[in-house]
Amino acid sequence: MMYKSILIWFLLLWTSGGWAQTFSPVGIEIEPFRTNDSQIEQKGRVSVALPVLVSGKDRLAVSPQYSYLSLSDAFPFGSNLFHQVDLRMGWRHQMNDRWNFIFLFDPALSSDFDPLSTDDLMWASGISFTHLMNARTSFSLGMFYAYRFSNNIIIPTVGFKWIVSDRLTFLGNIPFRIQLSYQAEPSLVTGFFFSAIQYVSGISRSPDYDYIWLHERNLGLFADRMMSKNWWFKLQIGYNLKCDLEAYQNLDEARWQFGAKLTNTGLMPAYKYSENGFFLNISLTYRFAGSKTSEAF
Repeated sequence: MMYKSILIWFLLLWTSGGWAQTFSPVGIEIEPFRTNDSQIEQKGRVSVALPVLVSGKDRLAVSPQYSYLSLSDAFPFGSNLFHQVDLRMGWRHQMNDRWNFIFLFDPALSSDFDPLSTDDLMWASGISFTHLMNARTSFSLGMFYAYRFSNNIIIPTVGFKWIVSDRLTFLGNIPFRIQLSYQAEPSLVTGFFFSAIQYVSGISRSPDYDYIWLHERNLGLFADRMMSKNWWFKLQIGYNLKCDLEAYQNLDEARWQFGAKLTNTGLMPAYKYSENGFFLNISLTYRFAGSKTSEAF
């Protein structure tokens, strides 16, 4: 019961608190298809979530996650397969009937792992305060910090959730994702989404580049279907409004940036590749009864 209780809380409240994070018990995601001329071949991730504490007004969970990025041989990086291992930790505290806050800490190692080095350590942390206005509406304000290879990025976040009707829900985790979902039936949710996605990884085999930075802006449709019991299958079809893969050399000193983009756009990349096109993303997630699939990003 403790496991079910804590993870339902995180599924319902973490995603409406201004973060593009999901603490599902089990999640598998893969992006196997892009347009034929894409040099970004495949992305994917596997994650689990484990409860650590549920006591009174506090909930604490950890979520190990592995993700990867596969590129074609056209890039001059010496490596075409990059890995990232995260240990996400989330703490939610209920302040009163109207207010709660969520704290995130996410250390990660990300590189081609050839060899594995502590130089490839990254982390992110942040806090978000959520106010429940009424049974159908809530909003949140937060601040997010990310360390990426001597780049220190501070991002203000705004979240909202509006249950328009029993079937229609409008969610936002700005600047990460905005979603309009329609519950066609208890086992089927469809809708539209806009997302901002980034992937950062160190490079070990190249003498010219030290890390890559993939930044995407996507617009698309999704359908989320319960297949059996608590297993949900999700299909996303969309278009890359912007997709930039850039390579950089390490900075001589730390750099700070404040803004709404999770990318180091103020630096001049040593290499840049851009593309646009359609993509297909599929995922399989286990969720307890009582968690809304449309809210689990």
